[in-house]
Amino acid sequence: NDINNLSIVMTALEMNPNLFVVIRKNRRINEPLFEHFNADITMQPSDIIAHACLSYMVSPMLAAFLNLSRLQSNSWANAVIARLVMAVGEQAPDTWGVRILPTHASAICELLAQGHTIKLHHLTMNPSNGEEHLAIVPIMLVRDDEKILLPDLNAEVKLGDRYLCCGLDTAKATQNFLLNDIRNMSYLVTGLELPETFIGRLLLMKKQS
Repeated sequence: NDINNLSIVMTALEMNPNLFVVIRKNRRINEPLFEHFNADITMQPSDIIAHACLSYMVSPMLAAFLNLSRLQSNSWANAVIARLVMAVGEQAPDTWGVRILPTHASAICELLAQGHTIKLHHLTMNPSNGEEHLAIVPIMLVRDDEKILLPDLNAEVKLGDRYLCCGLDTAKATQNFLLNDIRNMSYLVTGLELPETFIGRLLLMKKQS
């Protein structure tokens, strides 16, 4: 029950005050107790079920991620939660898909066609400051029939890849702009600033070839 859950967590925190606490609340009537306890994340079974059902209806990729997540260890789940909290803080994150296709990520596809190596971390970089990352965590890669949870940020991006990202709406909008803006994306990948005009870029490519 809720009282036992709180008691167990309080004992654990006495032993290690630095624990990241995720606690389950069984009854809404006990909500004031949980608010006073101030856990990092508080979940209720009905909320979990509702979110899972919604994910199946809205996003097949998110549903696949949740199915695979259930097979992982508690330490893995804690690591995922910790990464998300580091990226988005206490704000509620959103999830969305990114497809490496000309219709969805034209700048990435153009750079790949030119022979450049694109790393996953390039998809999360802040175009205003190349040393910072957006509030985004890529939580799954789908490549052909393979699904990879928490893909390595240094892994190479391939044409046709699909990524499930989790983060803030503002970061999502910036990422979508970046994936389709060749000047900013090229600068983040190569460190070279492209000419503003299409003709200028053609002349530069001809000179480099």
